[in-house]
Amino acid sequence: TFFDIGGDNLISAAEALSGQTLGGRGSAGASLALQFFDASAGSGAVALLTLSGITVNAVTGAWSVPLTSAQFNTLAGGAGRSRTIRMVATQAVGGSSSDPGTLQFEVDLSTPTLVSLTRFDANGDGGNNDGLLLTLSEPVKVSGMTLLSTYSAGAGETLGTGARVEAVNTIAQNGSTY
Repeated sequence: TFFDIGGDNLISAAEALSGQTLGGRGSAGASLALQFFDASAGSGAVALLTLSGITVNAVTGAWSVPLTSAQFNTLAGGAGRSRTIRMVATQAVGGSSSDPGTLQFEVDLSTPTLVSLTRFDANGDGGNNDGLLLTLSEPVKVSGMTLLSTYSAGAGETLGTGARVEAVNTIAQNGSTY
């Protein structure tokens, strides 16, 4: 089994830069091999990355392996790129191999730019102080938002009511500071 990588199986440019740990559980004492593929590639595709010789803890059955910034760059297809990855794990115990387990996650090293930022009035009081509409230059995947577990916004689309952005720096746009 696998634990979610990065907490949500979505690796952002910032998360990739700091590296992440991939882990899970297997048969105690087994040797584990991981192969990473472009999820859109069919069977017979060449692995983008292979990690082998990972030992599953003989007592707890846990395993973990660090993934570096350079490895995420390889998985994404280069700086500023994005790709969905299918990872296949095979474990060997006493000369026998298990059926492979799989995990799919996304590596997104692209950084969208802010096209526009507009205040809006959700409660009709005329204050335009109920939230912000963000328009981004490219599709983004947002996770961990209140009321929205995952939301994909296309280029030119906006995130409005029901979406909440927290812990952002001050942004100056069109003479206003938000």
